[in-house]
Amino acid sequence: MMRTRFFAAVLAALAAAAGAGAGDSHAVLELEDESGASFLKTAAVDDDEFTSLWDGDALSSGWLLGFSGKAHLPAEDGWERQEQRTERGGTLGYSIPDFTLNQELILSAGGRHALLKVQFINNGRRRIRLRPELLLDTNLGEYKGVHFLLPDGSAVTSETIREGESVPEWIKSEYASGGPSLVLSFDGITADRPQRVVMANWMRLRESRRNVTVREGRSFDYLPFSENDSALLIQYDERALRPGQSMKLNLIFGLDEYQAGRVSFKAAPAPAPEAPPLPPEPLPENPAPPPPPPAVPVLPPPLPETPSSPPARNTLSEQSRSKIESLRKLLRDIDADMSAVDSLLENETPVDAALIEEMESKVADQEKRRTEYENNE
Repeated sequence: MMRTRFFAAVLAALAAAAGAGAGDSHAVLELEDESGASFLKTAAVDDDEFTSLWDGDALSSGWLLGFSGKAHLPAEDGWERQEQRTERGGTLGYSIPDFTLNQELILSAGGRHALLKVQFINNGRRRIRLRPELLLDTNLGEYKGVHFLLPDGSAVTSETIREGESVPEWIKSEYASGGPSLVLSFDGITADRPQRVVMANWMRLRESRRNVTVREGRSFDYLPFSENDSALLIQYDERALRPGQSMKLNLIFGLDEYQAGRVSFKAAPAPAPEAPPLPPEPLPENPAPPPPPPAVPVLPPPLPETPSSPPARNTLSEQSRSKIESLRKLLRDIDADMSAVDSLLENETPVDAALIEEMESKVADQEKRRTEYENNE
């Protein structure tokens, strides 16, 4: 059974002693040192107590990316990997010539929450449709039978799916005896809300992903391969990315529920050193007399006021607005044509000569319109 202590944030465990509450203020988040992990590994630290928050396999948590008609697992597909520690977290990136995945983990000022900033970049020459999914192999709830807890007080003990407006603001995984808790937040303000969250057996999610069929009441077993192995699959909306375009997502992990406005991910500024006091200036032996007061200038009488003409009407903004609307319509038309071309290429549908001629005509028309627009600049 693959187990991971996942990554992401530097999360911290709560009280080490039995019966200590999940909200122990002494626990802090800490980034683990583990080479080759697909995510920035995390652990909970309270004094000398060190508790991993995720299953131990280095590759069981990570991003699953769908684009160009293929499923990509950057950590397993040989993508170039770059990792770096920072003062308040770390960075982890994967790249191939046509695509880049960047991740930055930032700890909160109090050390109990972590912000994961993710960026996907299309480096290729073709437009793609990106389907990002995040597989998180949790383990804290597996020790108590209640795998996940939700804001409405319900306990998730079997496969569950939440979509759209039913996606909760947070999902918690915690030990039975008051040990560390891990809370994933989707507040829609600092952390982006996903399209769908699936709670099911890790191996079933790993193999099926968007095609997984959730059956109410089904346990987290997948016999004979794995038993009592729960995980989260967080799925975000599909998005079209043109060459050079990027998509950004934010996630928040913490030891307790995240509350916007009460948690800061900005480092406190260091106090400026106090400058030493200046020595007093010595008094001159023979002080000079004060200068005479300046003469008051005599001003000429004011000129009579002339009626001002009304300000000219500013028509530049209206012209700009009209040009912008024309450009937006042109871009929408181009986007629709490109979507049609992508659909033909991805589905490998036989294309007749009439359809090719129609697409060539549209491309020529768009080139003509672009030339007219540039000449009118």
